[in-house]
Amino acid sequence: MKKSKATTFFCFFFFPMFFLAIFCFLYIQGKNRITGVDIQGESRIQGVDIQGVDTVLYRVNPQATGETTEEIPASLQLQWEFKTKENAPFEVTPVVWDNTVYLGDGDKTFYAVSLETGQIVWTFDKGNGYRGAATVFDGLVYVGDIYGRLFALDAKTGEKKWEFETEAEIDNAPNIWKNLLLLTSQDRFLYALDAKTGEKVWEYETNDQLRCFPTIAENVCFLAGCDGFLHVVDLETGKSVRTIDIKAQTGSNAVVRGNTVYFGTMGNEFLAVDWKQGKRLWTFPNKQAIESSAAITNNDVIFGSNDRRLHVLNLETGEEKWNVPLKNIVRGAPITDGKHLAIGGMDGNLYIFELATGQELWKYESDGRIIGSPVMTQNKLLFATDRGTLYCFMP
Repeated sequence: MKKSKATTFFCFFFFPMFFLAIFCFLYIQGKNRITGVDIQGESRIQGVDIQGVDTVLYRVNPQATGETTEEIPASLQLQWEFKTKENAPFEVTPVVWDNTVYLGDGDKTFYAVSLETGQIVWTFDKGNGYRGAATVFDGLVYVGDIYGRLFALDAKTGEKKWEFETEAEIDNAPNIWKNLLLLTSQDRFLYALDAKTGEKVWEYETNDQLRCFPTIAENVCFLAGCDGFLHVVDLETGKSVRTIDIKAQTGSNAVVRGNTVYFGTMGNEFLAVDWKQGKRLWTFPNKQAIESSAAITNNDVIFGSNDRRLHVLNLETGEEKWNVPLKNIVRGAPITDGKHLAIGGMDGNLYIFELATGQELWKYESDGRIIGSPVMTQNKLLFATDRGTLYCFMP
């Protein structure tokens, strides 16, 4: 039977438009997810997608690169402030999941705060002060306190699901690999726990304190510890792949790109180490210790220093591209979108610089020292101070 002109027009016009509309809807929904860069490298927003589960890590991804997929604006306007009771200090980086900001203060309270309003959603008061950021995975918030206890809390309600005790202070956020939660402690151990139950799967012992984030790439974990070695640990077995002598303690996290690990030391050096061959690729000599963890792009290494400067190096060679003086030392880590970078200092200023040139684009003088890092999510930039203030800015 011969088709009418109306039928032909319907088939060739309305069906394609219908499927195009569905595609656009699904694309927009995917863009609005509060996640980040997935473990294979697919771009999203703040955290990662591990085995299909939304995960938020304070350095954006398991490799700790500090690369945000959201644009960092050249200038910002204050939207709201949240203050703790009696100015209990924040020394941590806030993390954001499902329109909620999570962070703990230096006294005893862990907060869930509305991203939109800055109002408290819930609090958890069973801890004893927090110096590490939280991690969000599969609806749970994980955070460790200065008494060495890791808490797993319901992200929606704050209800404690389980608790794991180490023997000393926890100074950094956990990382996630498959269904394992990786945790460091000043008791010198790396712990691998079942993320759902808190049951210990294995532990790895170093020779001194661990204060670093357990950075992950491929199937191994990287620990830049206080014992003067870079430890490379097999995540399946918990056994050492190799240890690399770095000649100094570290006060920062390892950052991984391919076969290379980047980090600063208390011995006034910034290193690039080939972890598969176990050798240094380059060394940048600095005038003071480096406690600021780096952010990296495809071309740049960015970090602050106790020499009161912000440094940007060539990723491949370690040659310095530029540095700028600040008013005090920098312990917090930068974030970057590849065009701009944001970093907070112990001078109380939050800075935004142009990455290519080092030109200062914007700064905001806060009420206290900025010890943690800023975070960029949903067109909002957040950071916290040691006077107990959490700031939220928008363009």
